[in-house]
Amino acid sequence: MPKTINPFLVTDQSKLGKFHIKAMLITGMGVLSDGYGLSSVAVILPIILTSLGGEVTGITTSFLSAAPLMGMIVGSLLFGYLGNSGRKKYYGIDVTLMTIATLLSAVSTNIWFLIITRFFFGIGAGADYVLSPTILGEHCNAKDRGKLMSAGFGLSWTMGAIFAVLVAMACAALGLSSELTWRITLGVGALPAASVIYLRRNLPETPRFLARVQGNTQEAAEVVAVETNQNTAKLNVKQDYQSVRYYLQREKAAIIKASLLWFLADIAGYSTELYGPSLIAKGLGLSSTSFSLLTHVLFSIPSAILAVFLIDTLGRNKLQALGAFLAGFALIGFSMLGTSAGVMIQFIMFGAFSFFDNLGPGSVVQAGITGIEIASTKARSIVQAITVTAGRCGAILTAFVFPSLFKYFGETASMWFLIAILFILTIASIVLLPEAKNRSLEDCAQEVIGQEEPLIKTL
Repeated sequence: MPKTINPFLVTDQSKLGKFHIKAMLITGMGVLSDGYGLSSVAVILPIILTSLGGEVTGITTSFLSAAPLMGMIVGSLLFGYLGNSGRKKYYGIDVTLMTIATLLSAVSTNIWFLIITRFFFGIGAGADYVLSPTILGEHCNAKDRGKLMSAGFGLSWTMGAIFAVLVAMACAALGLSSELTWRITLGVGALPAASVIYLRRNLPETPRFLARVQGNTQEAAEVVAVETNQNTAKLNVKQDYQSVRYYLQREKAAIIKASLLWFLADIAGYSTELYGPSLIAKGLGLSSTSFSLLTHVLFSIPSAILAVFLIDTLGRNKLQALGAFLAGFALIGFSMLGTSAGVMIQFIMFGAFSFFDNLGPGSVVQAGITGIEIASTKARSIVQAITVTAGRCGAILTAFVFPSLFKYFGETASMWFLIAILFILTIASIVLLPEAKNRSLEDCAQEVIGQEEPLIKTL
């Protein structure tokens, strides 16, 4: 049997360079916008409801929190399908949708108009959650793929959340009215998305898509040259004529497992992200802005940075399992202490939960890494769309169930619900999928595409 050679070996073995950093920054701005958009509403939720009507535990609040998540399901499935005819072809449309919807949300005259604009924001964000990880993952070298994607998504999301809090606090410090504060806070969220529209339209198509899906090996070789800073004359790789359905059927078990991981991670992560500033902060006697800023700066950012350094050495599975396990224990401490402990101790325990949850699930599965690494090139954008949808279903479940749990059963019962989810996620992270660190995408997906002859011929 002929020896199989990975035709993208030169890409996988290349050193981390300027192109990789540029691609990470361009793709990360969309996730930063998503982090800003979701966190900004959580931070200013009480004054939005005062201005437009509603209560924190009411049904309109659940719809307001869930609307972008529902939109993300539509956007991810739509652009997951479209992305199979070209990653770059639709890149930039996602952030354009996010920009327009964000600006419209800032001029909402009633709660339902705001909910509708948030839904359309979600369509753009869902598109971004498919296109950005797919594009960045296919451009990355094998050794640094984890850290680049973790920085571009896990860390960027948290930076967006902090940006939202700072804008809200600046508005308050300037003495602006509550109504002007929430409108400006929402509207400023359009800036990071708008800033990369042009850059995204000019980012090159991925060589894997060009060669394997389109059969355009010449252009693929040119992109490889840009990625690796090595001149290439020819890329010898066969076009893939298998159907997408073939790969979806072949990878069905892995897709289900990856989807379950994201579903569980979003139940735990979004419950505190969506309602922490409005419900948990109140129990601690802190303002929503102070609570959110302190949590992100003291705990989420350090953990996201640590994850960038650990993900390619410790590995995806171990990092995610460790983070989920320790996050669960932190919530046990937070729940058992209750009101018997001082505010500082309670806040530290909740902060520990945020640290470990962001360290593990937030920087692995919620960064979109898992769906990218299990899928073959021909079906990668569609597989990513399926896993994103599963995660959004978990977040939507949280948006509707967590406020009711909190309202009718109290904070302790709500915390134990999340603790159970985190411990299930711990086990699932270890046993469901093989480790992907330092492996090529083709190896991870068992995509046989090599040939006997040298596949990259240098000038």
